[in-house]
Amino acid sequence: MPATLPPGDTSLSEKVARTRGLRNNLAWSLTGNATYAAMQWITVVGIAWFGNAEMVGQFSLALAVTAPLTLLAAMSLRTVFVTDVSLRFTFADYFLVRLVAMLLAFIAIAVISMRFQGQTRAVIAIVGIAKVVDGIGDILVAIFHKANDMRRMAISSILNGILTATFVTTILLISSNMVLACWGSVLASVASSILYCTAALRRTANPPPSASLLGRPAQASVLRRLTHSRALVLTALPLGFAAFLSSVTWNIPRYVLSERASIATLGIFSAISYIPTTINVGAAALAQNLLPKFTAMRHNAENARVRQLVYRFLLLSAACAMALSAACYFGGETLLALAYGPEYGEQTGLLTLLTATTALGVGGFILDAALSSHRQFAGQLAANTMALVACVVLSLLLIPQLGIVGAGMASAGVTLVLLAAKTVLFVLSMRTPVES
Repeated sequence: MPATLPPGDTSLSEKVARTRGLRNNLAWSLTGNATYAAMQWITVVGIAWFGNAEMVGQFSLALAVTAPLTLLAAMSLRTVFVTDVSLRFTFADYFLVRLVAMLLAFIAIAVISMRFQGQTRAVIAIVGIAKVVDGIGDILVAIFHKANDMRRMAISSILNGILTATFVTTILLISSNMVLACWGSVLASVASSILYCTAALRRTANPPPSASLLGRPAQASVLRRLTHSRALVLTALPLGFAAFLSSVTWNIPRYVLSERASIATLGIFSAISYIPTTINVGAAALAQNLLPKFTAMRHNAENARVRQLVYRFLLLSAACAMALSAACYFGGETLLALAYGPEYGEQTGLLTLLTATTALGVGGFILDAALSSHRQFAGQLAANTMALVACVVLSLLLIPQLGIVGAGMASAGVTLVLLAAKTVLFVLSMRTPVES
């Protein structure tokens, strides 16, 4: 006969429900992130097979140019929204700031694209449109994230990945035109980031009061709305700059390769680096689920539990780095040849190095979640600034001498700098009071 709980004692059932909820959300996050990452990789493989290395390089350069600007414009507002336990700002404030910032980001992308010629210019501008659309959809997804509704978040990512891979590769196969293929990415972003998210919000049974896009115009004057928006920007800007610097940092080796080598060499480096980035699928899913959990723990002053979880994941990431590096060392040549073609098989050493680097970087995802839960946005900005300086120095020293391998070594050095800086910041944050 199963044991029964004493009357009024619901602690065990609540723990079981929370555990099941975390596992269910983690499963959805993993599925969404895994599918999106797989489809991104399939998109690159499709461009490599139906196009050429130069087209891969153009697409990678477009991502390298647009990602930092859209991340800066995003200002990690979804993270700020999720950790805003005092509900200082309405969702309308978040949406307004994101919309204006994304429009400014596209203007900047269009200006930068003029530096390039012909098809490369067009690819950068069109990919920029897709990323701006995704940025607007990301703030809609924030409502699901705050409510721990990882299922709808995952569906949006799954649709985005599948539609992007389908549209881009199909258009490229039919037309052999990279510019037209990039418009497929825009269509996929509109369908998954805007149409699906708005439809899902309408179907939400009990949307939170902050989910209104219009807020309460009768009770909030234009002046008050602008004041709130400025205060929100000042709150989120350090985290936005941190994300911007992080994106610029990881793309600096690509910038240097495009200048010191060729677009085709950049395409090879980017294609190989896509394989180990699949490691980030689990890390991103885990961090998404841990952010609300860490926020609740810090709000309840459960620092010991936060510390225990973070250190456990740091050790796990180090163990994964060693295991995956060994697997790439022995099987990397076959994997690269099958995925992209025989000419890529000779880059086994680069694949092994990038895999070890990415696996170690998993700890950074966990540290970021813990630091964001304590709203250590300025500290994250400082850590990412250090990493940016390190990457510039390493890239300029190593890439001219070692080429594509130097780019991998620069990425490895930056990972170590980031982990060290964020670990120190995390230890110090455990000694400070929780910010509301």
